[in-house]
Amino acid sequence: MDAFFKLANSTRAPSCPEANEYLAEDRVMCLQIYIKDDCEFYLTYIPDAIAVTDAPPDVLTLIK
Repeated sequence: MDAFFKLANSTRAPSCPEANEYLAEDRVMCLQIYIKDDCEFYLTYIPDAIAVTDAPPDVLTLIK
């Protein structure tokens, strides 16, 4: 869980790779699953998968 808030709890500017990694929470979750030792989780590409999200009502909400 701490990985999700790594940059939010930091006072230093993130490096370019860190900023890219933590751009969206799905990247953090996938990376944490991928690097975890001795777990039963795995990642795979599913070409027919569909993702749904709620669009923000305006640009200001998106930026926040």
